Amino acid sequence: MPSMLRTLAALALLVAGAGTTTAATPPAQPDTTGMSAATSQMQDAMKSMRENMPGSKLAKLEYRRGDAWVAMTTTPAQVNSSTGAGTMVKMMVGLGHPKETFLMPGAASDLVFDDPEPRFRFAGEKSDAMTLQIGVFAVDGEQRVTAVDPAKQFHFFKKSVDLKVEKVGDQLWELTPARPLEPGQYGIANSIMGPVADFAIASH
Repeated sequence: MPSMLRTLAALALLVAGAGTTTAATPPAQPDTTGMSAATSQMQDAMKSMRENMPGSKLAKLEYRRGDAWVAMTTTPAQVNSSTGAGTMVKMMVGLGHPKETFLMPGAASDLVFDDPEPRFRFAGEKSDAMTLQIGVFAVDGEQRVTAVDPAKQFHFFKKSVDLKVEKVGDQLWELTPARPLEPGQYGIANSIMGPVADFAIASH
């Protein structure tokens, strides 16, 4: 009899266990702390890269219009290598190299100054302001061109006008041509890869 009671008690426990539902343990969530930090670092690196890309400093360049300072717009540019027969012969004897020209689309700039000494302003480091240079462009059909020296990182325009740099505030510099500009097409750049802040001086 006792053994039968023990058997019945065991069966009762099995039945009770079968009717009990055990809550499922949710899967552990992955720790995304490291991933978030890596994403933030990547975003910071990409921002720094964009800010230091060639030509990015031109976004901080403005020109004086009346009593206001207006952000200059930029136009894309490209370098074209010309290797004519004469140049090829000189290259073969070590006396020449490809002619490099800086090209801007369009025959004329939309920004025209009457004043031959336009005023510009740049926000940033003085070292960056000092890399800016005015290139003198000639019109060639539906584009503007000027010769450049690709061996130079800065001041690569072969026909150029220097800019006088004067501090007017905290990391704020006023730029003016070192001499009055003749009527024609011009562009300000700090990278041979472009872009260019283009402008023109009106004929009088």
